[in-house]
Amino acid sequence: MIQYQSFSDADLVTAAKFQEKPFEALLDRYMKDIKYISNNYFITGADKEDLLQEGRIAFLSAVKNYDPNLGSFNTFFRKCIKRRLNSAIKMSLRKKHLPLKDYVSFDNSDAFVNVEKYEYLNSPIKECIDKEDLDSLKKTIQRFLSDHEMNCLSLYIGGYSYREISNKLGIKIKSVETALSRGRRKLKKYYKVM
Repeated sequence: MIQYQSFSDADLVTAAKFQEKPFEALLDRYMKDIKYISNNYFITGADKEDLLQEGRIAFLSAVKNYDPNLGSFNTFFRKCIKRRLNSAIKMSLRKKHLPLKDYVSFDNSDAFVNVEKYEYLNSPIKECIDKEDLDSLKKTIQRFLSDHEMNCLSLYIGGYSYREISNKLGIKIKSVETALSRGRRKLKKYYKVM
């Protein structure tokens, strides 16, 4: 049986790319480091074991992709783990993961209260109220803004740049800036009064 403890990192990584035993020896060698790095991160709804698993996956990827010509393995695998954990954090913050963040545990005695709250957030009643609020907001904006300001604001909210708005409406960029600035002031004044 081969004693992998005496192998250098570079030799062990090379062997670990093709065999399981050298990989396990390399993982054992660096497990404390993986735990240390993983413990410095936090994801809402995830426990330490989830973060540690992300660290292990990154370590496996580091072994598979390591090139000895680019530096030490120690530095490389640490960077891989940190990048993987940062990516996991960014992914957890995306809006498409919101339902998972508001999951309901049925071990909790307040579970049914949380279910009702979640059902309300996704209910047709809530959608109707939101639509009424949006319609009310649109009417308020139309009441206080001139047509010129309204056109500029609509295009700006639609994602157009000042230059694109200027081209689309056939006006100068300065006119777009002025219209948006005036519109903001009017709306701020209205909402301060409310």
